[in-house]
Parts: sequence; C-alpha cells; structure tokens
Amino acid sequence: MLAGCDTTEPVPVFRLDKDYVETGSDSSTVTIGFSIENPREGIFPSIENANADWLSDFEIYESSIRFKVAANDSSFMRETSFYVSYLEQREQFTVRQNGRIDDTPEPPSIVNDDFDVEIDRLRAVSISYRVLPKDPDIAYLSRAVEKSIVDSFDNDDEIFANEIGYYTSVAEDYSLTLETVLERSRTKGESKWFINSMPDGTDFYILSYGIDNDGNRTTAINKYPFTTVALQNTVNMDFEFTFDVDETFVNVTVTPSDPEQIYYWNADLTRFVTEESAVAQYQAYIDALIDMAYWQGSSMSIEDIVANSIAKKGVSSELIQYPYSEADGIGFAFAITPEGYVCSEATFGTFRTGAINASDNVIGIEPQNIQGRSAELNITASVEDDWYVLIVDKAENWEGMSDAKILASLSSDPSRLDGYGYIGSGTIEISGLTRETEYVVFAFGYEFETVTTGLYKSSFTTTDVITADVSARLVVDKYFNAEDLAEINERKYGSMGQMAVIPCHVETSGDIAGYYYHIWDGNMADEQSYSDDDIIAFLTQGGWSDENMEFYTYFDQLRTIVSVGYDKDGNFGPVYREAITFTLDGCSPVSDYVVQTTHSCVIKDSSKTNMGTIHVNMKPR
Repeated sequence: MLAGCDTTEPVPVFRLDKDYVETGSDSSTVTIGFSIENPREGIFPSIENANADWLSDFEIYESSIRFKVAANDSSFMRETSFYVSYLEQREQFTVRQNGRIDDTPEPPSIVNDDFDVEIDRLRAVSISYRVLPKDPDIAYLSRAVEKSIVDSFDNDDEIFANEIGYYTSVAEDYSLTLETVLERSRTKGESKWFINSMPDGTDFYILSYGIDNDGNRTTAINKYPFTTVALQNTVNMDFEFTFDVDETFVNVTVTPSDPEQIYYWNADLTRFVTEESAVAQYQAYIDALIDMAYWQGSSMSIEDIVANSIAKKGVSSELIQYPYSEADGIGFAFAITPEGYVCSEATFGTFRTGAINASDNVIGIEPQNIQGRSAELNITASVEDDWYVLIVDKAENWEGMSDAKILASLSSDPSRLDGYGYIGSGTIEISGLTRETEYVVFAFGYEFETVTTGLYKSSFTTTDVITADVSARLVVDKYFNAEDLAEINERKYGSMGQMAVIPCHVETSGDIAGYYYHIWDGNMADEQSYSDDDIIAFLTQGGWSDENMEFYTYFDQLRTIVSVGYDKDGNFGPVYREAITFTLDGCSPVSDYVVQTTHSCVIKDSSKTNMGTIHVNMKPR
C-alpha cells in the first residue's frame, strides 16, 4: 500500500475584531483590527460597497483598516454598512454617526441680568471663558460647579451658603482667613477664566454673582449652563513599551500597533501618576497645553497645536532622567484625535529606576577672606562630574554630633538641600553671616536623594564688624487703592482689585555707596526677634536697590518696612525698620498719584528668606 503527501493548503480564516462602531458628530478616524489564520501570501483584504460619501480614505495595513468619517452637520444620526472581503469570505461592518447636538447653551434657569458669559474654548475636561459684568464697577466671584450640585439646592441663599463653604475650605487648606480668600478671589470688569481637570461629558453651571467687601451677596446668582465634551474610544489600538534603565536615566521606546494613528504617551513615577489617574490627568495636561498656546498669542488652529506640540506618530523614543532612584514608574499611551481628545483605551508598561552608584569624589574645603558677615570658600573636587551639596551653619547647632548623625540629619529631609547642589571646583561666596560667630562647613556627595560619599567638613569664625556712618531710609509718603488707579491706568491696575499700591523712594545720608530695602510680611521691628545682622542677611539675599519702587499688597495685613545702607568698604550702617498696616481708609486720592518709571513687587506672605539651619547665600564663580 502506497502513501502520498496531502497537498491541500489550510483554509484561511478571516475575522474582524468588531462589526460596528459609533462615532460622535465631529470628523474622526476609525481603525478596525482584523486577524487572518493561514493567510495567503501577497493577498490582502478588500473593501466592497463603501458607497457613503461621508466615509473616505480607506487604508489597509497588516492587521488593521483605517478610514475617515466626515463631520455630521445635521442633527440626525446616520448609518451605513460596507463589506470587508478576503478571498471567499466577507464580513459586514456598520458605521453609526451621531447627529450634531446644538452646542448653543440653553437659556439659563435664572436670567443673566447682571452678567454675560462668553465661552472661548470648551473641551473634554476644561473650559476657557470670559465673564462680562453689565456693571463694570461691581465686585463679583465666578467659578464652575457641577449642575447636579447646584440643582440640589432650592434657592440662591442655599447655593450661596454652599459657595461660602467652598471658599471656607480653600481658606483652611492654605491657612488663610475667609476674608482674605474672598478678597483675593473677587474681581471687577471683564475677567478671563480657565478651569481644568473637570469630568468629561458632564453638565456644569458657571456661577457668577456680586459680593461686597463684607462677604454679602449683592446680585442674584447667575447660572450659565454648559456640558464638557464626552470622550469616546473610537480607535482600537495598543502599544508596546521598552525601558532601558541606567541609574535614574530611563530610555523609553513606544511602538504603536498602528503606525499611522496619532497618539500621546508619557512615563512618570507612580508617586505622581497611577493607572487609574493617567487618562484624566493627561487629558487635563493636553487641554492646558492648548490653552497655554492661545494665552501666549498663538494663531494656530487646535489641530495644528496638537500636531506640532503634542501628538506622536510611529515609533517614539525619549531619554528621561527622574528625580528619584529605585522608584517605581509607569509608561502609558493612548490614541488621540486631531483635536487632542483621548480616543482609545490606554496601554501601560512598568519600570523601576536604578540605584545611584557610590562616588569617589574627595571634596576639599578652604575658608578664606573671612569678614564679619561674609566669607569665601575655596572648593576642590577630585571628580569634576559628580554632584555634591555644601552647607554652612552655626557650629553651635551641631556640637557633639558624630559624622554619621550629621549626614543622617542633613539627608533626612531632601527639600532642605534644594539649591545647595554643586559640581566641580571653584570659589564660593557666602553672605548673610553673623559677626563673631563660629561656623561649620559640611560637604558630601549627594544625587537624587542618595548620599554618595562620606562627610567632609571645615570651620571658621567671623570677625567683628564696623558700623558705617551712613543711613538709608525707605520712605512711604502715601499709598493708593489699585481700584482707584485703574481709572487712570486700566491695563496696569484693572485686574488687581482692592490692593494697596505703595510708591516709595530712598532717602540717604553720609558717604553712601549703596543700599538695600524691602517691605516684608509680619512684624520685624522687634530687635530681640530679628537682629540687625538678621535683617541685613535678609536684605542682601532678597532686597531691592532700585531708585524707585512700587510695592503691592493686600489691605489690613501687618508689614514691616526695612532698609540699610553701606559705604565704599562694604560696611553697613544702622538698620531702619518700621511696622505698618496699609488700610483702605488710609489711601490717598488718585489726584496725588505721580506717574514715574518704577520697578514693582508684590508683597507675599512669608516672602522673606527663612533663617535657621542651612542658611547661606552661595554663588559659584
């Protein structure tokens, strides 16, 4: 009995991943995945009976089919079907496209008698809008609140009570008073708002209402409805991640399943983003980039902004350095539409940054040119490319501590070391020191929160100081309300609301070479709490020395005027200080305001440099 070979080829089996898709009314690109078991070489699927004029640009790839869906300008849903054939097999595919929803906001339930609202951009998780009060002098608040929350209240009084509750929680979060938060949130005239990180496909109201200085509502609560765009996963797409790790450097490569579909990807540490938050977090990031482009004056369309600044296509790779060693991270990618909307499920990959290697760096410290309030340090580093930190502090704070305890204390809070990182050799100037005081200098290798060497240290003692026969006094003759000054300079003062505008100048005596001054928050007039050396240290690090200055601050906050002069030898004179509270009643009339060329500075809470451990002004030469 003879046996022969069976030359019958296996029968191909062709399948579509899905048999229909439903899209929104905007134009979009649809991707259909397919699979073929036992494919015939050189034979690809074909499209049949795709007769609808709103489908176009069919493209067939190795495992997917892409085509474009034109925008549906009517309010009616439309539907069409076509066939995808492979040899003798034929699969039907249906496209349903929703009709355009009239995006003109419905008339609000409360007539906007007091405010008009104009929406500049409405997206999936963000809105950019303007409020135009019909009375330009009315002070008001505005924000977006979910419609379901607003509709749960019976009247304006209940809504307003909820609003006050919101601003109270903001005050508690930032350790401020409710009055301060309301004062800083109120505005007048036309205002622009950008709100981000909202849920997509959700109904909202823009609430706008007048409010006086005492926190009393002065108008009805005007409600302007809108709905954020709903995200739709219309693209079937996945991604492959590869991570090449070298210490805290990670080279990330992303390979999409569809080389023609645009997408967005990122990779970050899990302390900053999770799989659950990634899509919403980065849709908000994309929206913010688009809004920033327009805020900076871009004339490009949204599609061009997305194409030029956001979207990726094909294989994408980037080398990223992370701020933490041995930390977990995730990469994620998703398809986006030309308008920058997420339109697919996200694909995730995981990585972990590596450990930081120990350093052989030997750090030499030589104090020199030691003065009463300053010194220099000549620093030599045997390894020029390795990072280290250098700290100067009063010796009394570290007495009796071993090197191990000093290193543990200094590295226990990485935020304390921000700004003290150095690389290479050089001379460092130190200012802000106290006269006749012993200081210690610590240096050690440090990179990405990891100590990489042992402790190197030195010490020195400052000399006495000479008090110069010079003086500098920052003079504040009068101050003004920014709301009043907006009448003569709307561009400069119109958006400030009620703030004190404080023009000032410096009066000097003696053979003065220069001066520093500032107005700081709080009371620094008490010499037992703040010595002259403390004030001089503050001023040399963060003071001003312009001939004229204009400060801005909120009313009814305790501030301190401080200034000091110095002679040609760098010796400082006595410190001038004056505690003052700027009040609305103390403002001078606009007619007294003299326009002059000045620099300006907003007085912020805790704007002065904090004294204490790790305090020094170091400048590599």
